[in-house]
Parts: sequence; C-alpha cells; structure tokens
Amino acid sequence: MAGLRVVEFGHYLAGPLTGVLLADQGADVLTVVPPTGSGLDPATTAILRRGKRVRSADLRDRDARAAVRDRVERADVVIENFRPGVMDRLGFGYEQVAATNPAVIYLSLPGFSRHDDRAAMPGWEGVIAAACGFYTDLSLPGAVLDAPPTYTALPLPSIYAGVHGAIAVAAAVFARLRHGAGDRIEVPLLDAAMSAAAGLVYRVRDQPDRYNMPPAPRRLLDLLSDIRLPRSLSRTPPGRWSARSTAWLGELTDRLSPPLFANYRCADDRYLFLCAMDNEKHIARLLDVTGLAATAADLGFVQGNCLDVPPSHRNINAYRGTSPRWMRLRRALSRVFATRPAMEWERRLTEAGVPAAVQRSTTEWIEHTLATASGIVRHIDDRAEPGVTVDLSAAARGLPAFAPGPPRPHPRTPWLHGITVLDLSNVIAGPSCARTLAEFGADIIQVAPTAPRMGPRQTLHFGLEVNAGKRGIAVDLTTDAGRRILHELTARSDVLAHNCLPRQAARLGFDPVTAHGINDRLITVAVTAFGGPATDIHDDLPGYDPTLQAATGIMTRYGGTHTPALHGLASCVDYVTGYSGAYAAILGLIARARGARHIHARTSLARLATWVQLPFLNAHGPQPSGLDARGTGPTDRIYRARDGWLFLSAGRPDAPTPADLAAMIEKMTVTDAIDHARSRGWAAHRVVNARTMRRLATTVSPPDPSAPLRSGQVRIAAHPSGLRYWVPVASWVRSDLTPRHELAPAPHPGQHTDEILTALGYSDTAIADLHCHGIVTDRWFDGDAYLPD
Repeated sequence: MAGLRVVEFGHYLAGPLTGVLLADQGADVLTVVPPTGSGLDPATTAILRRGKRVRSADLRDRDARAAVRDRVERADVVIENFRPGVMDRLGFGYEQVAATNPAVIYLSLPGFSRHDDRAAMPGWEGVIAAACGFYTDLSLPGAVLDAPPTYTALPLPSIYAGVHGAIAVAAAVFARLRHGAGDRIEVPLLDAAMSAAAGLVYRVRDQPDRYNMPPAPRRLLDLLSDIRLPRSLSRTPPGRWSARSTAWLGELTDRLSPPLFANYRCADDRYLFLCAMDNEKHIARLLDVTGLAATAADLGFVQGNCLDVPPSHRNINAYRGTSPRWMRLRRALSRVFATRPAMEWERRLTEAGVPAAVQRSTTEWIEHTLATASGIVRHIDDRAEPGVTVDLSAAARGLPAFAPGPPRPHPRTPWLHGITVLDLSNVIAGPSCARTLAEFGADIIQVAPTAPRMGPRQTLHFGLEVNAGKRGIAVDLTTDAGRRILHELTARSDVLAHNCLPRQAARLGFDPVTAHGINDRLITVAVTAFGGPATDIHDDLPGYDPTLQAATGIMTRYGGTHTPALHGLASCVDYVTGYSGAYAAILGLIARARGARHIHARTSLARLATWVQLPFLNAHGPQPSGLDARGTGPTDRIYRARDGWLFLSAGRPDAPTPADLAAMIEKMTVTDAIDHARSRGWAAHRVVNARTMRRLATTVSPPDPSAPLRSGQVRIAAHPSGLRYWVPVASWVRSDLTPRHELAPAPHPGQHTDEILTALGYSDTAIADLHCHGIVTDRWFDGDAYLPD
C-alpha cells in the first residue's frame, strides 16, 4: 500500500486500529488527534500510532479544520469513528469531502449504524458487548444454564471493527484500481461484534443431539437453563463469590466440556487445555502419547469413521456424550496428565501433532519464545507490541501510483467481481476467510477431501454458516489424478487459501512453490496457528481457537488463574483470524494489480489472539477476571435490575454516582434504569442473550445489507436440505455504492464436483471414471440429509 494516502480521525481503538493495519502495509497515514489525547494508556497509544504521522488538532476550531482540510481533499482514504452526524457538523462528512474529492474511499466506524435508533448513544465497548450476547453466552454456564452475566474486558467489538474496516478499505482500493471510483463505507461496531457473535447466535433448529453442547436433548438443556442456583450468585458483590461457589461453577464447566476438549491439572499444578475432539488423527495420536489406547478399548471404544454414519455411540472419533464411558475416559486422562508437568505434556503432544496448550497468563505469553522468536510480539523500549497481522512476500515488478484518474461513475458491481478463490480450509478461520471474499463478490470453489478425517461438527455443522456462498468439489489429493485436478483449478484461479500445516500443503500439492510454478499470478494465503511475520519456524505447530486462548492468556484472563475458562467458541480468535486472512488475500490482489507476482500471504491465530488483548499487553495491576466479574468499576459495569440485566457506562471512572446505585437499580425495571442512566448523559443497554436474539429473528430471506438496516440483527436462514438455522445478518460492512453479494446456502462437500470438472473440460466418461475410482465424489454419505444424526 505504499503511496496510499490516508487521513484518520480516530479515537479509542477501532479507527486507529484500521489505520495501523493500513500503515503496517505501507500506507501513508496521518492521524488527527484531539489535544486531550487518545484516552488510552501511553503504551497502547504508541502501538496504535506506529508508522503514522500525528497531528494534534481541535476540530472545533476553524483554523485547525482549515489546516487539515487540504490533506483530506488529497486523501485516497478517510477514516472516522465518531457517532453519526459528528463529522458532518465538523465539515468533514462524506458528502462534504466527496464534493471536492469524488474518488475518496470514506470509512465510518460508529457504534451503531446511522440507520439505527440507538445511533446517538455512545457506542462504548461495554455497551456494544451487552447488545450482542458477549456477557451471557461466551461462558459455558451462561450459554447452557442462563447463569448470571460475566463481564469480559477483551475489546472484541473494536478489534473486529478495526479489522473489518481494513478489509473494506482494501477491497475498495482494489476496486478503485480497476474502475477509478470511490466509495462510502460504514462498519458499525455492533455489526462487527455480530460477526464474532455468530458462534453464540448460530444454531440449527431441531438439530440432532450430537451437535448440542453438551450433546444432550434440547428439552433437557432448556430445563437446565431454568435452574435457580446460579441466579442466587448474582446477589453476591462482584469479585466476592465464595471459593465454594467459584469451584462449583468451575467443576460444572468441566463436566459440561467433552473429555477431549477440556482442561486437565498436571503434576506441577498447572492446567493443560486439550483440543482433540472429533478428529481421527488427533485422537489416535493422543491415545498413543498418553498410552491409553488399551484403556480406551477396555472402556468399549472403537476407532470408527468420524462421520459415524450410522450412529454407533461407541465411536471415540464421534463424541456424543451419552455414555458413562466418556466420564471414565476423562478420569483416565486426568490420572495420566497428573503424572507429568504441563509444559512437558504440551511439548510431547504438539510434537505428535495433537493440539494442546498450557494455560498461560498474558504476561507469560508476551515473553514466550513462541511469541518473540516469530515476531508475533515485539519488545520496543519498555513496551510489548503485536507484530503485523499479515505479512506478504512477492516478486515485485514496479508500483504504479494509486491516483484514480478522472472521476468516473461507480459501476455498482461487487468489489471482487470476477475473482476466483480456491478454498482448501476447514473448521472456522479458513472457511470464514473465503466466505468473506464471497460476500465481496468472489467466486469460491471449496475443495474438500473425499473421505473426511474430521467430524461433522467442525465440517458440516459449522459449515452451514461459514461455507455459504461457495461451490464444492471433493477430490482425493493423495492421488496423482486428484492433484492434477487441483493444479488445473490452480491455473485458473486468483487466490488459493488454506489452513493446512506447511508439510501437508507440500504433500498435497498446493504449497507456494508448487502453486506459483503453475500460476505465477496466484495469491496463496496461509492461515496458521502459531506462525509469525519474522520466521516460519512455528508454522507447523497444530492449534485451534481454544488452544490459542489457553496459550496466550485469554482463558486465564476470562475465568481466572485457578479456573481458566473458554472465552466463547470461535467468537474470540477464529473468526477474526479468518477475516485477517481475507485482508491478506485482498492485499495480495492489490499487490498483483501493482505489478507483483509469486505472492504469498500469511496470518495466524496467535497474531490475532495477541491483538484482541491489546489494552492488556502492557497493563499493570489487577484486571477484572473470573465468572463473577461484572465490570471495571461502579460506572462501567453490569447491574441487575428487577426484570433483567443492563450494562451502564458513564464514560469516565470519576463520574458522580450514588453510593447505593446497585441497590437503586435493583428496584427498577431495566427500561427505567436505562432511561435514568441516559437522562444523566450516560450510556446504558440491556444485556441481551443469544436466546433473545434468536427469538426476535423474523427475517427468512437475506435482507440487502446495503439497505438502511438496524444494527445487530439475526435472521432465520433456510437450507435446501430442509434445515433452518439462525445466523447474524451479514451487515458488518455496508457500502452506499457497492452491492453485497447474496450468498447461496452452503453446499454439500462435493455437491458441484461434476459441474466444476465439466468446466475444466472433462468429458462425462472421464468424470464417471474418476467417481468409479474414488478420485472424486459428490457427497460424503448417502441420503438427502446435510447433517448426519
């Protein structure tokens, strides 16, 4: 992005983060800050200003505005994250800027969309988190038992908005290189948070019990959610739950977790998080390393196919949780892990290819060699800061200017129209990368194996949400004929994205050297677990969102040092890493348009797990943690009212407030308490849970996200197989000029195999022969169902 001129009117996190992500890729970013400062600590402020030029200006002053106006009129990109209307009053609204700079790409990052009735309310972090289920459904007790809300200090709404802002700017820049027109884009923080909350809101109606968590009948889980014991804990002051109550919830969380997806106390009294569920290779290696293969057999387990069709209830590769043998397996694992220190188990398991991680603190993570040797964390002066989210390597052939030329009308086509992407990824991060590119108009071909080694929970159940908008081909890449098909697709594609280990990519024929030997214009994108920008020595370590939460300090920050807890499934690291992969792909397209070839881009779960903890990398002193956490103080916390919960934020810790504020709110309804708070100029929002969001979902057909929509909506989608499921409305990137691409339902793996082979020039006879020899397939199991029971 060298030569791209950006003016950023950002404050707090979202706007400055978008700016630093662009600056990290070479953009010339001028950040205009108020004389009063950023409101953040000096270390975080320094991180968010790296690579930028800084100008202090009071925009309420006419002379200060005039001094900035010249830069705005010559900018390629303008970024602001004020409430709707603020920039118009200052003279820098979109219409005012576009009048003299019609090719500008103008990005707004408000708390709520300008089309939302909450648009005038401050969109502070806690308020947005309250509106999208982060306080209720990130914790397993909250999601399953309707336990009292738990405060999370991670600024997910702002981090996700900053990443979506960078993606949108990059896509608009790429489109402007092709057609010369500018754009107006809005990324509301609530909508960006909903792109993370998909893991909380998403559910298939009447799904088979095996996909519930825990895998029990839905009726039983609904009854559990009405139990009263956790509610009694809500009357205990924050941070003062008894040890017995804390231990009870911790033990309950462990019991709700599958044995192969849980914390285990080791010989040194430290916890190890194991993540090996529904994966044939991982489970076999786990049993080998722990010496429990014979024990598992004695318990009645068999090593069956991970799809478990027909259902067996004894298959260790298909967790159902309906048999006491699973609890006995948990006890056997507990005994084994208690024999050695956690670090030793982490080393032995990861060397064997089993995802596992010691529960660390954030302080431990930023000093760990996994973070420092790879450049995921850099130590500069007296602060730690995250490295770049994305790194690219390429053979460059010159860099033409970004100048858009004479003004032209916008073609009203999606940003990535005409781009073809091969998606060779699985689970959530990789597939959400490709789905994001589909939302911007790219044609996605999902390449699946003919015989999966990973269960339907990760591939099909999550796939309904993350594989929408794709066409599917299933190919056996372990065969010469299968790799030949892949290479033919590679020759015709623009992007190849995957989340395989490097040795797997090389073995299956899509490592960068092989892929670029076939197509030197191809952009390869690798989404790894622990890879960093400085070196690739950790690219081959296995990992998933939960293991990265453990390794980087997120679980201990959320649940507490002695009771580390999962901070939501996928909603913390997976999705944002997938979006970072989409950013990497679009950066590659820009680089190619500017003359580069042999482009390889990388991002990782570890990088984004570090960024989501940005305010705490250099923080000193206690921070709110534990399942009884309610907030940072009396004017920034969750309160219980007579008929529910609300989050109240005064915006500053010294705001005057009655000493008996909690007692007063407890006697009021949520609505009255919110009205009272807003009458004092504070921000407040009802704490909304996923159940409520699903109950309010009414839209069946996908609404146009370019239309004036309220923020944070959920819709009920329909799949051709007959399934109906709840998903957020994909309105996190809204353009006034560029239409979003409406996504088709997720395909069965291999559903479009014959269609894709025909387009490659294969005859009907050749296709039939490939099917006959098992080289390709059009479905994983017989029948019309999308989800196996």
